Amino acid sequence: TILEARTFSPPTTARIKPVIGFFREYRFPVRRAAGSAAFWEPLGFVAMHTEDGGGPLVLTSDGVDLCVFEGPSESPVLVYDSPDLEDTAAELMTRGVVGRPAEDPLGGAEALELTAPEGTRLLIVQETL
Repeated sequence: TILEARTFSPPTTARIKPVIGFFREYRFPVRRAAGSAAFWEPLGFVAMHTEDGGGPLVLTSDGVDLCVFEGPSESPVLVYDSPDLEDTAAELMTRGVVGRPAEDPLGGAEALELTAPEGTRLLIVQETL
């Protein structure tokens, strides 16, 4: 009698660090956050309310987060979390990309702002745990 036992061991892979960090949210201003939630929730997004009910409204759906806030009209921004903002800025410089030092207007964290040629804004924020 021959008994064969097969086992599967998935390959060990190191966590790949993206160049600009991990996508956090697509952020854009609205006139009324409540009205925005009423639109997005029937589309499958779930509103994540803050404990005090103030601040921005985050709507999540299958890993894609939208962040809406009541405020002055400004262009939308793609927000990324960087585990090491200084390292990210240095890596971008080696690739010929220079960002502007900034501060996350909604959280106050240190950030780096980039603007793509077509005008798309990116905000790379120092990740906080």
